[in-house]
Amino acid sequence: SLSSSQRIGKMKLSLAPLALVAFPAVAAWSPAATFGATRSYSVATILNAYSTEVAGEAETESYRLGFKSDDAVISPWHDIPLEGKDGAYNMVVEIPKYTKAKMEVATKEENNPIAQDIKKGKLRDYHGPIFWNYGCLPQTWEDPNEEHPE
Repeated sequence: SLSSSQRIGKMKLSLAPLALVAFPAVAAWSPAATFGATRSYSVATILNAYSTEVAGEAETESYRLGFKSDDAVISPWHDIPLEGKDGAYNMVVEIPKYTKAKMEVATKEENNPIAQDIKKGKLRDYHGPIFWNYGCLPQTWEDPNEEHPE
């Protein structure tokens, strides 16, 4: 388990409050929630104001959830700051709780939208819904050229 402040590799992680930046409000993501290709969402956020925009059809390879700030397209990975206000950290929610589609930031696509993961030509899903919000901390990544001493 993590203490309130722990070092992971060269990054010190403090378990300060997280501001969730992605996907609509939790109520809109109940297990029965569905969304259309042209629907636009407000961001479920505590400290920041970003908006999202859906392209493509849900549950298809073409589905993408893009991010905007002041009507400009941004990358949730590169353009949303890691640190928010008042000592909080931002978190991009890739997989909202009570859903099972294996969504992730598309690191090889322009502006890094969120898309459903594909393995062996098939969209990936968990066996059942997960019971927490799953995602990433923006502006963090692992350097593949750096080997961990352990």
